[in-house]
Amino acid sequence: MALNYSFIDGVVYGTEDINKITSDIVGEGIWAFAEKESYNVSDFNELTENLVESGVQLGGCRCSLSGTGTLQMTVLVEPGVVFFDSGVKLTVDDEGYSIPIENNTAGYVYAHYSPSLQTADIVFGEQPEDNGEVVMLARISDSGVISDIRRFASSKVVTLGKNSTVTLDFQRMDELAEHNGRYIMSVIGGVDISRYNYAIVTASSWHGDSHQVYFPEVGYYTAFFNLTDERQSLVLYNNGEKIYEQGTSFFYRTNRGYCYYIEVVGGELCITCECDRAAAAESIKDAYGTTVCLL
Repeated sequence: MALNYSFIDGVVYGTEDINKITSDIVGEGIWAFAEKESYNVSDFNELTENLVESGVQLGGCRCSLSGTGTLQMTVLVEPGVVFFDSGVKLTVDDEGYSIPIENNTAGYVYAHYSPSLQTADIVFGEQPEDNGEVVMLARISDSGVISDIRRFASSKVVTLGKNSTVTLDFQRMDELAEHNGRYIMSVIGGVDISRYNYAIVTASSWHGDSHQVYFPEVGYYTAFFNLTDERQSLVLYNNGEKIYEQGTSFFYRTNRGYCYYIEVVGGELCITCECDRAAAAESIKDAYGTTVCLL
């Protein structure tokens, strides 16, 4: 379990470190590296800075809580790469990274880089540090509820190749939020959905997130949502024997009568519910576990 960060003064780097500048960001391909007689760490960080905005590698560094309500409560940060404004990268290795959390304390999990100290870390604090560079990962309430607030890093350059697709889990809300007479149940946060044309939203038959289903599996319900005009065009229902096409005015309805919709709210893809405020908290729990494939 370790964190690695680069590039900083006083450390010897090899060609494999330089090659990872491109592989961490764009995968395979050719990288036009401008030759110079000598380089310093700022040159390498500038390359990353020119390629990518600050944020988290797509799908990386997701946070989860364990030991909630105990003295051993910890946050586990999954493997991934954090990009800072200056081009410095912080990498969480394959074992992940654990951070102890004080019980009943609200705060934030974030990556921090100090240019003056030349150090980077992932920490928990009631408020993010106001010195150095910060990339937010998660918010934790005083009752031990964790919310994903990652912002995924975006490329600053145009690339050629196949269209990008990504599969993500909707994150349930821990606070009530109303929008146009409906309450937001869950959200895909930190993703610039303007980069995608369609969302294929898949719901399991479980009132929770422990048995998620991902496209191309149909799941219990699957909806095709056009992100360009923010309209739902098709919903499939799977009763276990046959897959039916149903009306497209809403995504699905649970046995308790709560009706759920797919909407874009404030530039984020959300699942909303048409209910009164008194029922909003219950409808969040009653919602099926839901995922999305953006393409």
